Amino acid sequence: MRVKSATLVVMIKQLNQFAKRLFLPNSCALCAAAVSSDLALCAACAVELPRNTICCTLCALPLGVATRCCGRCLKKRLLITRVVAPFQYAQPIDSLVLRFKKRGDLASGSLLAALFAQEVQALSALDVPQALVPVPLHDSRLRVRGFDQARLLAYALGKTAARPVLTSLKRVRDTGSQGGLSATARVRNVAGAFVASGFNGVNHVALVDDVATTAATLNACALALKRAGVKRVDAWVIARA
Repeated sequence: MRVKSATLVVMIKQLNQFAKRLFLPNSCALCAAAVSSDLALCAACAVELPRNTICCTLCALPLGVATRCCGRCLKKRLLITRVVAPFQYAQPIDSLVLRFKKRGDLASGSLLAALFAQEVQALSALDVPQALVPVPLHDSRLRVRGFDQARLLAYALGKTAARPVLTSLKRVRDTGSQGGLSATARVRNVAGAFVASGFNGVNHVALVDDVATTAATLNACALALKRAGVKRVDAWVIARA
């Protein structure tokens, strides 16, 4: 119990620092140039961001030509209705994600959240869910990392979209890192790793995470949520690999 309490205190401190950096930027997070807007990104760096404009309309996989559906989704549809991923997982977005997740760089995380919040504001009313659900870390990984990046992102996006954040989706098995695993191995690795409860009356949610690669984790989360009664599950991620 003491360990969980200590972790909660750390997370609260991290969330407060995250919010301060989100709303009080003073320099570009990429080149350190002075900025006068509320976004910690200068105009020159903003132009270079790898926007995911040509992609599958279902899973957001980057494509070479505009088409409604990628080959993967034609063969087997995800349990997720739609993946919203405004950026490709390429420079400098990938560096910002790694700095945020691996190094605890809250300035990078705040910039990512602010960029994503702009995209959320552009969504139609039909695409805004009743609630946001962060993809959870296992307790053991949370104790090591000290913060949950998906939860911080979800709270920032929830503020923009005026939607509650529900944290009753749990990772009940430590799946470790998915990095280096094949697509098939990723599916096996996260099978049965998530359990959801407390979603009575909630029909439409959006999972929130930093990056989607094969979407195996998102799909496993969606399965748990649908078993708990949720009818539509979307996914909001910063970037699609």
